[in-house]
Amino acid sequence: MFFSIFSYFFYFFWALIFTGIDTFQWNAIAKIVPYRETVIAPLWFFISLFEVSIIYDLILRFVRKKILLWIICILALIIAYLVSPVRFPVKVNYFHFASSLAMLFFFAIGNLIFKPFRYRLITDKIRHNILILLLVSVSFIVLSKFFKGVDVNGNYYCSSFFVFIGGAVLGSYLVFLSAWFINKIPYLNNSIACVGRNTLGIFAVHFPMFELSRPIAGFFLTKNNYPWGVVVALICLIFSLFAAVLLKNVFPWGLGIQTHR
Repeated sequence: MFFSIFSYFFYFFWALIFTGIDTFQWNAIAKIVPYRETVIAPLWFFISLFEVSIIYDLILRFVRKKILLWIICILALIIAYLVSPVRFPVKVNYFHFASSLAMLFFFAIGNLIFKPFRYRLITDKIRHNILILLLVSVSFIVLSKFFKGVDVNGNYYCSSFFVFIGGAVLGSYLVFLSAWFINKIPYLNNSIACVGRNTLGIFAVHFPMFELSRPIAGFFLTKNNYPWGVVVALICLIFSLFAAVLLKNVFPWGLGIQTHR
């Protein structure tokens, strides 16, 4: 809710100063309670992450066998996939609950496979990891040919069930492998680690920071082309990182960080 309020007033003052108050969507304040939508689209992730964490914790309290945990998470994924607006005519994704059911499966993969077996999924030998990276990359590229689109925010899964799952798992594995290689590059690893430590804050504020980044990039490059887009992304990342660090120190509770007096 903190970042919903932050985003609402950011766009209020942005409209007041730059674009004109008549462009401001006053009714967006109703989206602070995310019954159907959020104030800005990316904030759905925080709601879903909260719901997934609660649901997963409740399952662990009552289910001791991993096989049952897997069955529950797979069933939740199947239900979410079947009630997608692509297949089901009635909207059911209130408070992003259907999206959370789908993500429960991938949350389980992270906790039951990636965390305990991360040192087996990646070896200590660079050559082996390069080979794994190539194999996973090729598999991901081949699978992407059958990919028709996913919007977890709206619980839209246009691809077939197994293409959707395979793409998500292979994509996550690629990120995992890429992180291992980046960690071997001096100086760059510390920069990426700094971004990683502030990921949630960056994610929460990056949408408003685009409003600052676009005009700055426009001073140096022609708008709406690839180089301009890259520069906008880099400027946005820098602004978002500073904003995230500032917010973490001033309003740590906004990111769920507990301070000890």
